[in-house]
Amino acid sequence: MVKSLGLRTYLIALVIFLLGGVAGAGISHALSERSQRDLVAGGFDGFERRKVRALKRKLDLSDEQVESVRRILREDREKRRKLTEEVFERCGVPLERHRGEVDERIRAVLDPEQQKRFERLPRRQRHPGPPRNP
Repeated sequence: MVKSLGLRTYLIALVIFLLGGVAGAGISHALSERSQRDLVAGGFDGFERRKVRALKRKLDLSDEQVESVRRILREDREKRRKLTEEVFERCGVPLERHRGEVDERIRAVLDPEQQKRFERLPRRQRHPGPPRNP
């Protein structure tokens, strides 16, 4: 009787421990997922919110300073957007040239039927990586 009571107690404690671990992992995953979604969503607004939040936390900004930083980032938004587009356009040419060279090297090892199928593949399958502007 005493043995089975002790065993039952250990089993209950183990089940509670395991359930706590599963619940903790689930909550951690949900929070991480939300954080990642927030990073991607929101564009410049999301960037500005994260930037202000980080500066406030790291520099202990007053409410007045937070508003000033928000105003500065809002005023800077259009210039930042244009500069970002320019960077992507400038970098796109060498990248496109490189992809063409890689495609040629791959075609060289394929037979004619494989070359046809290769050409039908979407670019993202031929060149995995981050999405590009068309």
